[in-house]
Amino acid sequence: MNSLCILPFYNEENRINTLEFHKIFIQNGNIDFLLLNDGSTDKTLEILNNFKNKFENVLIYSSSKNIGKAEIIRRAFLLPNNSRYKFIGFLDSDFATPFDEYKNLLNIIEEKKFDM
Repeated sequence: MNSLCILPFYNEENRINTLEFHKIFIQNGNIDFLLLNDGSTDKTLEILNNFKNKFENVLIYSSSKNIGKAEIIRRAFLLPNNSRYKFIGFLDSDFATPFDEYKNLLNIIEEKKFDM
């Protein structure tokens, strides 16, 4: 599956569940993850870079200042290398919507051959 999952972060150092992210990155090697740092002032970017160093399917986009969730996601969608993906979506980094729902949506789109 040629998919990119975008996850925005802002000062999430104390809320990032490292084990959950490791599990998701390992179990979904066929999905790339673009982790967005929205100008965090804590150690969020350091944690995201550690993910990138451990997992080939993790990419980072970082803003030097806080520009807001909507704007950083908009910028991520406009990155030039995104044209290689068939599907691009995003979730909140706290997984208020579980990651499995992202996978379920991708499966429905592919099975039903929706053109989106």
